[in-house]
Amino acid sequence: DSQPASSEEEIILRMAPEIIQPYRNIQNDHSQILEKIKETDNPSELEALHSISMKRFRDILDGYLKIKASPKDYYNAEERLKQAKEALLQFDLDLDETLRKLNESQLQDFEISLRMMNARQSNQKDAPNSSDIY
Repeated sequence: DSQPASSEEEIILRMAPEIIQPYRNIQNDHSQILEKIKETDNPSELEALHSISMKRFRDILDGYLKIKASPKDYYNAEERLKQAKEALLQFDLDLDETLRKLNESQLQDFEISLRMMNARQSNQKDAPNSSDIY
């Protein structure tokens, strides 16, 4: 793929290339989510919730890399790696959903205006000559 964006990404590429794509997706989603949160009515609350999720991601990523570096030093290493990878993939999907929700919340004014415009057009169709009556 492309060049590593950070020293952490470089480590993942070297030690655990099988999780590089979800890692990159998560980093990208994380940046976008932080930008979208700034535009909301309650940024500090949303940032706190997102921060908690990112801490869980960090814990899983760190554990994955530790086990990957020395699997013989951990019980059930293969099973734990498998579970961690699945958790990372699911977290990537969860962040995609969070982004969708943030994007949708930004479209509330759009939806209201669209409904009003459609209602107005429907009313004009029902009474086509109404504009001629004074």
